[in-house]
Amino acid sequence: MKEKKLISLIKNSISPLASAYIGDDAAHIKASLEASGLLVSTDALVEGIHFLSTMQPYYLGWKTAAVNISDIAAMGGRPKYITLAASLPEKCYEDWVKEFLRGINECCEEYKVLLIGGDLTASNSIYLCATIVGEVIDGRIAKRSNAKPRHKIIVTGEFGSSAAGLWLLQNKQMGNPQYSKLIEAHQKPRPKVNEGFNLIHKLSANDSVSMMDSSDGLLDCLTQIAEQSKVKMSVDFERIPVDSNLLACSAEAGIEPKHWIIAGGEDYQLVATTDQVFDETKWKEIGFVSEGNGVEIFKNNEKLDLSIIKTFEHFKTVMNRGF
Repeated sequence: MKEKKLISLIKNSISPLASAYIGDDAAHIKASLEASGLLVSTDALVEGIHFLSTMQPYYLGWKTAAVNISDIAAMGGRPKYITLAASLPEKCYEDWVKEFLRGINECCEEYKVLLIGGDLTASNSIYLCATIVGEVIDGRIAKRSNAKPRHKIIVTGEFGSSAAGLWLLQNKQMGNPQYSKLIEAHQKPRPKVNEGFNLIHKLSANDSVSMMDSSDGLLDCLTQIAEQSKVKMSVDFERIPVDSNLLACSAEAGIEPKHWIIAGGEDYQLVATTDQVFDETKWKEIGFVSEGNGVEIFKNNEKLDLSIIKTFEHFKTVMNRGF
């Protein structure tokens, strides 16, 4: 497909409000009056490394937007604008592009984000790189370095589901309806924007929250928060939320569920620490912060050997980690 035709297809596929930004060398955006700063993050998705070549274009579009939106959620901000650089091979014919755009548009509409521009090139495989801009409201953000002793460790949603869903897709085990939620967790993650925003905006001016999204797994979150805050993170394995069908799926896969739950990536849940009251319908307490360093996870009062838990890797090729 010719570049100009593809640009025209994009402009005609997104909302009129978003398409108004496209057409010049750069998009002119204005921060809202309530914003006290901007948040900017970039994520790349590479075929065969960050997603399966068989992934349907609709889900790839959704996920491209979702993984970026989740980065703003992890800071407690409001996502506003996204740009996309797409390098596409010839196999991405017009129908493929339409489905991809439908996915990215539906995700953007659900989270009130505007796709305002990007870049297009040809390539031998699919390479996607999106940059998202979010707003800081009232100067409040959550940083990984904000954890303090006596904070509670709290999380949204369930862990290990995306890893289980990926195994099901890789092994063509999609027919069992009891596993549909696990597959959806991998293909159509839902960033926790409101949960992150509401958590930090219920605090008084002198309180702080540390927060991170679990793109690379729960253990990775705990480790990075512990390192940047110079504290110890202690977790009760039995309190980690898990989908009720994950155990059956892991038994079929011949994989100990703790590997998916602790180190499975791409759940895009939030992991936070706070000493304040939180919404227990949205967050679950799984542990506490204390003086010291490192991460410890207990199961039935016994400390797990975390050295045998493999940290998350995209198809055992590369790590996907922001900087």
